[in-house]
Amino acid sequence: MNSYKPGCLLTIEDRLPTIQDRQGYRRFAAPHSRAGRPSRAHIQGKPSVRNIFNVGLEEWQPLEGVEYDLIWRQWCLGHLTDEQVVQYLELCKTVLRLNSGIIVINTSGIDLFDHTDSSVTRQDETFQSLFKKAGLKVVRTELQRGFPESSPRKLFPVRMYALKP
Repeated sequence: MNSYKPGCLLTIEDRLPTIQDRQGYRRFAAPHSRAGRPSRAHIQGKPSVRNIFNVGLEEWQPLEGVEYDLIWRQWCLGHLTDEQVVQYLELCKTVLRLNSGIIVINTSGIDLFDHTDSSVTRQDETFQSLFKKAGLKVVRTELQRGFPESSPRKLFPVRMYALKP
C-alpha cells in the first residue's frame, strides 16, 4: 500500500491500493499537475490499482480479510502526531502478511514543526522510539544518497526504514 507516487510501484506490484488524503485526492483526480506533467490520475482505471482510500492515514481502516506483503510510506507520517503514527503502525501490523510482510518508511530527519503546512519532521531517534512503541523492529535502515552537495538551502537527511513486527 502506498500513499505517495503510486505509479512507481505499479511496475513491481500487480495489486496496488493507495491512500490519498482529501487534498491529495483532488490532485489525484486532476488530469495534469500545475507543471504540465501527468498527475496521479494516470493510475486511475488501471487493473493494478485495487482500491483508492480517500481518507487521511489517521482515518484509514483496512478492508476486512486483506493482507499486504508491502506497506510503503513516503513523507505522509509528518502530518500525524506521534500518537497517531504509533496507532497507524499498530494497525499496519495487523494486515501484514505473516512472516513475510514488511513496512517501508521514507522520511527526513530532524525534529522540526513546519508552520507552513503543519507538518513535523522527526529525527532518527524519535522514529526509533515510535517504531518500538508500535511493536516494530527495524530490519534495515539506510540514508538516501544523491542529493546535491551545494544547495542554496540546507536539505535534511532522508532515511528509509524497513520494519517488521
